[in-house]
Amino acid sequence: MAQRIRVKRGTRAQLAAAAAANALAAGEPYLITDEGVLAVGTAAGAYADTGASAVWVGLSAPTAAAYRLWFDTSDPALVPGGLCLYVRDPTTGQWLPSLADALLLGVPTQWYWPALFAPAVAVPATSAAPGTRGQTAWDGIYRYVAVGTAVWMRQAPERMWPAIDGAPTPTAPGTVGDIRLVAGYLYECLASAQWIRWAVETVWSDAALAPQSVGWPGGAAWTAPYWYRYVGAAWVRAAAEFTF
Repeated sequence: MAQRIRVKRGTRAQLAAAAAANALAAGEPYLITDEGVLAVGTAAGAYADTGASAVWVGLSAPTAAAYRLWFDTSDPALVPGGLCLYVRDPTTGQWLPSLADALLLGVPTQWYWPALFAPAVAVPATSAAPGTRGQTAWDGIYRYVAVGTAVWMRQAPERMWPAIDGAPTPTAPGTVGDIRLVAGYLYECLASAQWIRWAVETVWSDAALAPQSVGWPGGAAWTAPYWYRYVGAAWVRAAAEFTF
């Protein structure tokens, strides 16, 4: 004969209240109904959730604190950032994307671009030349970055500079894609012993993307006439050409 197993159920708040009243039992299971999570009593006044539902799959972010990962199943053609894996920041509660996904927190759109660390492609003839977001090119004068499909921007960085404490020299060893912020300059490694740099702003008040906006290591953003990079724990920006 089939046996029915009953599991006590209630909201997270109710379970917490029961624990505060020492009303739980070690080894007894509980269903947290507002989160879809199973918990087990570890003592009369304590419990641990199983984490069985720590991953949320859906079209919108979960509100329950139990979820640590969220896979956005939105159609990326309709919702930018769809099909993206997000991780909850335990301090702020914000959903941050995994390093390989789009970061869409605030305006303008912020991205992490693995292609920024890939080998450079052919130099675009114009700012409307074919390209894929995140691709880069270098012609010895201009640094080019594709910021959309057939949408390029470019900057004219310095190739030579005097020795500065804490900063790489133009021919210092480095890893392609490495960026460093030193004394108001952003340094970028283009090859194993080739660096470029350009002056950047670290403080401004005239754009929606503030220096202390949420970012992610390697983050990049653009809003003409500026190109933004997330370095350390803040954004920096420099002027760029979007028509050439």
